[in-house]
Amino acid sequence: MRTSLIFSLIGILLLCFLLSCGKRAGSIPAELARADSLLAVCPDSAARYLASLDSLVREEPERVRMYYALQKIKADDKCYVTHTTDSVIRAVVRYYTDAGDPDLLMEAYYYLGSVYRDMGDAPRAVEAFQKAVGVGQESGSERYDLLGRSYEQIGYRLAYQGLYNEALEAYKKSYNYNADRPKGKIYALRNIARMYNAINEVDSAICYYMRAYEGMRLSGDFSMKDNVLSELSAVYIRKKEYGKAKGVFNLISNQDDVNIYWGLGSIYRDSMRLDSAIYYFKKANACGNIYMRHNCHFILSELERKKGNYRIALDYALECIYIADSMDNITRTEAVAKVHSLYNYQHTEKENNRLRMENDQKEIRNYQLLLGIILLVVGSSCFVFYLNSRRRKAIEKEKRLRELGEERYARSMDRIHANERQIAELEILLRQAESQKDNLRKQLIQSQKEQLELSNREILASRSEKDILDVALRKSDIYRLFHEAGERMDIRITDKEWDELRDAIDVAYSNFTARLYALCPRISKQELYICYLIKISVPVKGIAQIVGRSTSAITAARIRLYKKIHGTEGTADKMDRLIIDM
Repeated sequence: MRTSLIFSLIGILLLCFLLSCGKRAGSIPAELARADSLLAVCPDSAARYLASLDSLVREEPERVRMYYALQKIKADDKCYVTHTTDSVIRAVVRYYTDAGDPDLLMEAYYYLGSVYRDMGDAPRAVEAFQKAVGVGQESGSERYDLLGRSYEQIGYRLAYQGLYNEALEAYKKSYNYNADRPKGKIYALRNIARMYNAINEVDSAICYYMRAYEGMRLSGDFSMKDNVLSELSAVYIRKKEYGKAKGVFNLISNQDDVNIYWGLGSIYRDSMRLDSAIYYFKKANACGNIYMRHNCHFILSELERKKGNYRIALDYALECIYIADSMDNITRTEAVAKVHSLYNYQHTEKENNRLRMENDQKEIRNYQLLLGIILLVVGSSCFVFYLNSRRRKAIEKEKRLRELGEERYARSMDRIHANERQIAELEILLRQAESQKDNLRKQLIQSQKEQLELSNREILASRSEKDILDVALRKSDIYRLFHEAGERMDIRITDKEWDELRDAIDVAYSNFTARLYALCPRISKQELYICYLIKISVPVKGIAQIVGRSTSAITAARIRLYKKIHGTEGTADKMDRLIIDM
């Protein structure tokens, strides 16, 4: 009896000891608890405090070390310190996966996503944020702030990848979880507005920007006022609702806002007040990000060109290209071709001016010696200038023809097929990278593949738009009139009808007249009319009847025009093919 009582007392004491040890084992040191509280209000101080605990925590059990590691990563994130490695946070995630603490596991997954975000690994960042959401929802966690921020981060990453509709859904879920957090709601409403703007639903974008502003007014927190109003003004500018944009400008506290400068520049540009437009686009360029600076340089180049300041226009255009080179997934092939053409023209003009100055100096020196030498030098100079001029024009003409061929290829099915072959090759490389678990190489290959697929979609869209415009032209009254004039002798075409045909062709075929003049500045009026009729498929016999010439004269004119453009002999059919392909 006494023995069993002794054993019972020993068992009770042992159980109490184990329970007390278990309680101490599961607790968090008071120092770390204080750091956690400090993180919410003063992350900089919390980060310094955590750093001072490093030597103290090193000897603590694993549960303390893991919690400490999570807090340090959290502090770095709140202090905007860029994460460069995932080794520590992955260890934290593994620990809390095994430990079975859903709240801390959810937080660990969130900061795993933050690490991948900083490392530029968007797919893995989205996966980690989604796992944070999954853990929170599965456990019934009431950490709605973390769930809201997770969906917000998912939205950012999806938007970064161009998946705007998916990002919009993520931002709407972020809004739902931020229902009791005014600032979180404002962020979510602004992000929703951004996505509607990105998918061209600007009326919905305006609605959500207004809701965000109303949320600030009700909460009394205006810390995001300028940001929301600045973006709202940009949407109004996009819609050309300049009166509303100016009204929003007046509400923005920081009048040095880049969108105000951009908006005012756009307003003055549309009203053809070029000097004022240039002034504000320059200010937007000075304080804008790389995308704003790219757009500003492009517009400033166009404005200076309209003013006849070709040297300044060239400088802006070149800087535009340098900026474009540093922007991911952006290609400016057509802009590059235009700038190179302008550069070559300016360079040739500069060289010709230098030669003229040298010849003038020689003329002055030799004038005192012998009139005959002066005449020889002047004659030689004129001959050299003539040859250089012809050579320059030939180079420019060859460049324009090459650009025409490149442009035609760029929107052709051959380009699509070539892209598809490259896509097939990249898919093979992608499978190899997957099998080798080379994530970086896989990401690079995937990016190249997406660029080629985007290029194909753009080409198909361009061809579809071109086909629609072509069909619209062929169904037009002016098209029918000219075809009837080619078949009937009683129809006479007036200058007004020629002008209507020119306008219709320029709409359907992207400024056909201007591009034709670029190839052949000295084209005659009758040659221009012949080109119009070739473009709308009027037969040679009909062309001859409309312009009042014989069919042989029309054939000779086509051959002559081909030589004007190419500088070499060619056939009438080759000229027709050139016009049709433009």
